[in-house]
Amino acid sequence: MSLLQSFYHLYSKYHSVLIRSIPQSSDKFLLLDRDGVIIHDVHHIVDSTDVSLMTHIPELMESAMDHGYTIAILTNQSFLARGLASFQSYLDVTEKMCELLTSKSLPHIVLSSFWHPSYSPPSIMSSWRKPNNGMFQYLINHFGCNPRNSLMIGDKLTDLQPAAMSNIHNLYHINTSNHPDELKKVKCWTHDSMNNVTFLSTLPESLPLLFRKSIKNG
Repeated sequence: MSLLQSFYHLYSKYHSVLIRSIPQSSDKFLLLDRDGVIIHDVHHIVDSTDVSLMTHIPELMESAMDHGYTIAILTNQSFLARGLASFQSYLDVTEKMCELLTSKSLPHIVLSSFWHPSYSPPSIMSSWRKPNNGMFQYLINHFGCNPRNSLMIGDKLTDLQPAAMSNIHNLYHINTSNHPDELKKVKCWTHDSMNNVTFLSTLPESLPLLFRKSIKNG
């Protein structure tokens, strides 16, 4: 049976919402970008055979769940608007990602924005595309995400800006070889905006180790 059959799916040509389960008592969220955080960044990945997990991500996600966090993935996937592949390709990549994760580390929610300003007509869904914060506000308004108790991990400045805009102050940047300029961008933004960002060279294996890095960074 397809793992995606365990998710409730809402979607349009501009967005996708996959919901597996939501812990009733949890208002703290671990928010994750997808490409470069959960899976290795393959530019406009549309082939499920190209999917591979980042080091330690299953362990980190499982640890977050053990500590009572709801896990949500928030990702821009404009390949659909660009006409590079079909919506089914997105589902195939998502399915492969879920297959590679352990059963105890499957995300609760996966949000995706397909909208792109150069390829899509004006739409209320344009706010979902990072660095806009529509996906973050959706989690706050519909799933009880408490920004004060939540944290965001991304590999680009555009992952962290909408989180900060949504009053999520626990921000983590993972530096990857695919986007060497992003580290400098995030550091400049951090200095100018006074937002506190913890910089990671690799993902830790557990949530306590992630928090420990925050203390050292502070």
